[in-house]
Amino acid sequence: MTAIRKLAVAAACAMSLVSVAHAQDAQAKPGPYVGLSLGRANGSHEAYEAGSDPSLGLFAGYRFNEQLSLEVFGRALSFRLFPNWLNTHDSGTHPDRHIGLAVVGDLPLGGAWRAYGRAGLGRTRMEGNNSLAKAGSVTETTLGAGLAYEFSSGFGLRFGLERYNKSRVNVLGLGGEVRF
Repeated sequence: MTAIRKLAVAAACAMSLVSVAHAQDAQAKPGPYVGLSLGRANGSHEAYEAGSDPSLGLFAGYRFNEQLSLEVFGRALSFRLFPNWLNTHDSGTHPDRHIGLAVVGDLPLGGAWRAYGRAGLGRTRMEGNNSLAKAGSVTETTLGAGLAYEFSSGFGLRFGLERYNKSRVNVLGLGGEVRF
């Protein structure tokens, strides 16, 4: 074996050992966590005909084991400050914010990667498009799935898609999670 080949094999072995050590250290341990996510909300609701809106989410939860968590979350689904305020003909509503509770299931993929799925229930606040529209709220289910990367046992990132079923909104987001 040439010296370069030996060096390459040694480097590959060292990298795999570091990866295994990092993965063991990066596994999410049971306990509380909090997080923040940024994303884009859009969907088949009439409010998104002109395009997507920025979305901000906050969440706090408790991880029972490596596969199961329960979290409380809130998400802004629209950042429209004056939606159609000159349009008095549209007396409809648009989804504004959601607060809910979700069960999150994790599937380790190897190394520091994991896939997750979530199912939840919550209330979505519907804001009026103008002074003629009546605001209200709807109870709805949410579903989501994504990928997460654990940088350490105390911090990770997640990228995923959430669906708010009754209000017909999809949110694609990237978030950070801090565990205690």
